[in-house]
Amino acid sequence: MYMDKSNIVEPPEGGWPTVKAWNNFDKTDTVIGLLRHLPYIHMECKLDQALGAPYSEFCDWQNTPSDMDGLDLKDWSEPDPSEATIPSHVVGLTVHSEDTPLILLDTELGVVYWYKCNGEVK
Repeated sequence: MYMDKSNIVEPPEGGWPTVKAWNNFDKTDTVIGLLRHLPYIHMECKLDQALGAPYSEFCDWQNTPSDMDGLDLKDWSEPDPSEATIPSHVVGLTVHSEDTPLILLDTELGVVYWYKCNGEVK
């Protein structure tokens, strides 16, 4: 539950200029505003020092290329659309893959979901 403060990168005043409403991302202004103002973890930081949950890593939205397509971003941070429909006010906080947990933030309800949380953690 602790991370060395030197691993955290704080946003500049006004937020990360690289975070925007990407084409096909279909997220609310609240989600984009949140992503613009979140602190992030140094990418040089070793994964065993900076996990979002066991065997996972936080998304680094501020290092996302400005010309990235929103569908690719959703693929990177959300479950497969055939498995779940993710509303525009929900955003992934961790990188999604077959073997890692996916943590989603609902900006309307103010709750965090661990999608398909394993039984040992529940």
